[in-house]
Amino acid sequence: VLGFARHLCFEDLTGQQNTTAAPEGQGSCGQAQAQAAAFCTEVLYECLTREKPEALHAYAELHNITRNLDQRQTWSVVADLRLLLCYYGLLSPRPRPDKWPLPLLPDPLLSEQFLIQLRAQLEAHLKAQGVEAGERSPMQTYVQDGRFPAEPRQARYLAAFLLFHGVPNPSRLQRAKEAVSGALARVGGAASALKHAALPIAATVMCDVPSATAIRVAPYLLP
Repeated sequence: VLGFARHLCFEDLTGQQNTTAAPEGQGSCGQAQAQAAAFCTEVLYECLTREKPEALHAYAELHNITRNLDQRQTWSVVADLRLLLCYYGLLSPRPRPDKWPLPLLPDPLLSEQFLIQLRAQLEAHLKAQGVEAGERSPMQTYVQDGRFPAEPRQARYLAAFLLFHGVPNPSRLQRAKEAVSGALARVGGAASALKHAALPIAATVMCDVPSATAIRVAPYLLP
């Protein structure tokens, strides 16, 4: 299997033959090729041992997407990847103690470890674009004012960030802000002393929003 992997991985994931590959450890090009070869070997081994050769193309395409996010239409790629991650999340439900024996589920096409790495790479890429950085970040402006940045690149990455994390639309955010303001007014006291109250109040208004997203949005809902 390893010999077969070396033979197939002599071509990198872009389809160009590595006839002039630099030795491992010599420059960024050689390191990138070594990483690509290691990925190909691991994926090929998994696909052969688990008898799912049809997954090879999917693995290679997804690997290429994560390596070239800057060169693609970011929001559409994020939409596709989010759908993929949600689908595979539904394939691996937590077992219930009252259900025994556990049902035998088919082996998924893509491995759980690969999907975890895919999500982490996508999150890191979106975070690196500075959507939440700065005193008046694009994320804060969107949540508080419902506005997108004027700069096209920032607007594109903000859209991808909102889509990936499931941030609600401006009208729902406005209702959440009104709920938080009303609750704080009834309780009384300075908003700075009641910051901890924003999250549970917002969660009641945005009950279908992922908990991590509610935590991210809640500080911007304070008056």
